[in-house]
Amino acid sequence: MKLREVIGPINSYTQNPAGSSVRLRHRVNNIAKANDLNINEQNLRTLLENLKQKISALGARLRRYNKRVKRYKQNRDFQLNQKLFYRNLATDSQQQQGKPPEKAHMMEYWSEIWSKEENHNKDAYWLRKEEQRNQGIPEMERIIVTAELVRKALTRLGNWKTPGNDKIQAYWWKNFPATHPILSRQFQQALVDPEKMPPFFTQGVTYMLPKNQEPENPKNFRPITCLPVIYKLLTSIINAQITQHLKKNQILAMK
Repeated sequence: MKLREVIGPINSYTQNPAGSSVRLRHRVNNIAKANDLNINEQNLRTLLENLKQKISALGARLRRYNKRVKRYKQNRDFQLNQKLFYRNLATDSQQQQGKPPEKAHMMEYWSEIWSKEENHNKDAYWLRKEEQRNQGIPEMERIIVTAELVRKALTRLGNWKTPGNDKIQAYWWKNFPATHPILSRQFQQALVDPEKMPPFFTQGVTYMLPKNQEPENPKNFRPITCLPVIYKLLTSIINAQITQHLKKNQILAMK
């Protein structure tokens, strides 16, 4: 018998015993028999207080359980994905107020930022200085993408991270090894002739995360773009080969 279903009739009966309906008195009588009590005001009030204390104890236990589950989840997130851990902390501490901006307003604001070209100074003096300093270092060998390199790069990717436009998560690439030789050949072709790379390869899905409690303004959002897993896979392979070359020739500064 649920506690609240017992508390309700007893509470109604003790407030007005004389004016209680036959159905209510019958219900209270059954409750008293189930608890081996004689029907009188003192016994019913004692039972009512005990039931309320039980509910209070169960509520406290439930709150402790929820805190323990939340703490366990936070510890796990901190160990596996610290970026997600800190993002969730920020989200929990920010209660959004107001409505988000209109889609057209959001696109107008961010299109101006994303469409603006950056002109980098390729003739900076420090670049020429670095070229002179590293003249004796051999040129990096050409990257040959193999199925084994694809497999190793996949181990560095999270299984269920949000995918890009293709909607394929890393878990499926990992567990279909027959695709690894095909991916290696496609990656190799992309390195030789980047123009043959399909357009979707570098296209992502952008999610706008609010930075504060005023989401009406488009500038108060942080864009997070999710690119296809195969894009991350190729860049991971390239990054690993470049890092190997830098370490081999002691180009990177030691920490």
